[in-house]
Amino acid sequence: MSEIFGSPFVPPELLNVPQLIFLGLVYAFALMQAADMISEGSELLLLVPAIADVVGSVILPVLGAVPDGTMVLVSGLGPGASTEIYVGVGTLTGSTVMLLSIAWWVSVLGGRVDQVDGTLQYRRPTGVSADKFEKFTGNTYWDGAVACKPAIKENCVYMLGTLAPLVLCQVIVLFTQAAQHQGTITAEQAEKYQSYTVLFGFACCMLGFCWYLRGQYLGAGDNDAIEALQVDAIATAIKSNQLTLDGALGEVAKLDKRFRKGNSLKEPLLTGEELAIRQEELLYQRLRALLKPYFKKYDINNDNKLDFDEFRVICSEVSSSASKEAQHAIFMRMDTDKNGYLCFEEFIECMLTLTRKAQQYALVTNQAGVAYASAGYSSTSVSEEEEAEDVERGSEDDDDVPSESGDEDIPEELADLTPEQQQTRIKMKAAWMCSVGTFFVVAFSDPMVDVLNELATRTSCPPFFVSFVLSPLVSNASELVAAYNYAKKKTVKSATISLSTLVGAACMNNTFCLGCLLFVLYISQLKWSFTCEIGTMVIAEVVIAYIVWTRSVHTMAMANAILMIFPLTMILTWVGNNVLGWS
Repeated sequence: MSEIFGSPFVPPELLNVPQLIFLGLVYAFALMQAADMISEGSELLLLVPAIADVVGSVILPVLGAVPDGTMVLVSGLGPGASTEIYVGVGTLTGSTVMLLSIAWWVSVLGGRVDQVDGTLQYRRPTGVSADKFEKFTGNTYWDGAVACKPAIKENCVYMLGTLAPLVLCQVIVLFTQAAQHQGTITAEQAEKYQSYTVLFGFACCMLGFCWYLRGQYLGAGDNDAIEALQVDAIATAIKSNQLTLDGALGEVAKLDKRFRKGNSLKEPLLTGEELAIRQEELLYQRLRALLKPYFKKYDINNDNKLDFDEFRVICSEVSSSASKEAQHAIFMRMDTDKNGYLCFEEFIECMLTLTRKAQQYALVTNQAGVAYASAGYSSTSVSEEEEAEDVERGSEDDDDVPSESGDEDIPEELADLTPEQQQTRIKMKAAWMCSVGTFFVVAFSDPMVDVLNELATRTSCPPFFVSFVLSPLVSNASELVAAYNYAKKKTVKSATISLSTLVGAACMNNTFCLGCLLFVLYISQLKWSFTCEIGTMVIAEVVIAYIVWTRSVHTMAMANAILMIFPLTMILTWVGNNVLGWS
């Protein structure tokens, strides 16, 4: 594509091999940083719970596919498209196969636990002390296994469903080629039919793209992966002081109002009491994800409960005017089991109550009170007796709050911001990071394709294989690391999230990235000659779908076999092209 617009980058054909390798490493580093910036920027939006469902189910998958899609897109534009398109095909196939083989193996490796008499050791056996219990004690690459929830099968249905346009295109192309060889149609007619087929395939990819994202959005409320992403994003924001508890309480208020209004789109068949119960369940499910990192932050002694001193730290962060007596009154009221502590469920109820009765409890700042009022809350819904009791206590001066638990932990740029202002700043930062990241991905993808194509020429290796191996290392490294980190938690839920994320990425490759490929094939009038390259990707996806559908426990031995899909894909492609003569 650089031939069309001109390029500020050095033409790779003018460089010697060491210079070419160095330049490739520079471009790869720039693309990796840009991809990470897009990922971090989009995950920042998870700090806005009101749009967390859309972010987790739609925005994150789309932006995650941008690096691969851009590489595929630019490879098919310009005078050298007939050769460089194989770099794009290698990127598409290599990314998909890498995620479903190497990344799959890494996920099982990180999440494996011992398997004793067919039972996975996720729970501590009776009579074994916690300090002596380890979930995995094996010492070879054949030991251990992970278990997955049935939810991963739904993603596999989407993965196979989104393969339909690809299979359809390939079948039509094969029939067209056969008809041409038999003399039934001319070469010009064959090219015309292939062009129409590619355009039809592109339209099907876009339909599959919308189908997949719609399914993800409608199931976002029950999606463990989205919830885990949100929890991690909030925890990271807490550590980096990007989001305060005061800001989170403002989002609690918005969530409460949102679920009170209901969501008839997602629950069209529920009415009356059933709908109200479902809305309450969804509200508390989202609040658990939102408030869990804060509960861990304020649980100083890590005993999974908050005593009064820990509760006072919370109060001092969201207000500097509430008295110790007012704080104690609230603590006692929220301690429903009267054991002197707040468990996590009581903590959730406490935060929800504070947002619904913010002015009554006098535990929010004046600025935050404006945000709560704008969300539809006021003190008029509280009885006069309760209001008199607590407001009188809350009006006293508080001289007993320890200074180390005050506002010094809140950064200056956030201390005087309302919750809505915090959310606005987060959205602006996210938009900036995503925009800059996307700009650099677009800027460096074309020269990276040129480098990979030149490297293939210098080594006399087909550009497909060069791109198949190297491109995924650039564009999918962060997904591999993320999958491993989730799996390391060694729970059934984390293993399901880790592997489901990989299958979801394959779905995006089947729709968004394949759509980019078909688009440039049509625009540049390129011939479809990727039967083996694309066919091996289809085989890999079908194998993974079969394994997921037929078993809920994935052993390390099976993961080792899945790992071999990556080299086998290259071998099958070479044999198909060079021995069998398929193209």
